[in-house]
Amino acid sequence: MRFNRNGYTDGVGIAVVLAGTFAVGATITGAVGKVADIRYGEEEAQEYLEQNNYSDVTYRDTDLFLVGVRGCGTEDYVKYEFDATAPNGAEVGAIVCKGIFKGATFRQD
Repeated sequence: MRFNRNGYTDGVGIAVVLAGTFAVGATITGAVGKVADIRYGEEEAQEYLEQNNYSDVTYRDTDLFLVGVRGCGTEDYVKYEFDATAPNGAEVGAIVCKGIFKGATFRQD
């Protein structure tokens, strides 16, 4: 990182630091998400929906990166996406969010 004569870094240096910080944060979040995924798994997420009276549950996808800003809470590290029939009979998209030190939660898309 370079400093100009006023003691401030140039814009390129700041951009590099921010990009590096984001990359490290995303990698750590993904690694923690993988641990949560190994300990829980899509089968358990599907069973969780079925225990809450959802039927015809079909697995769609698993996300490990930045799930806290993509439909889950800030303590969640893995997100499972499903298509399902809600207890009221409506066809819905459902997600199950899971952290390492908290139980699973589900939300409808």
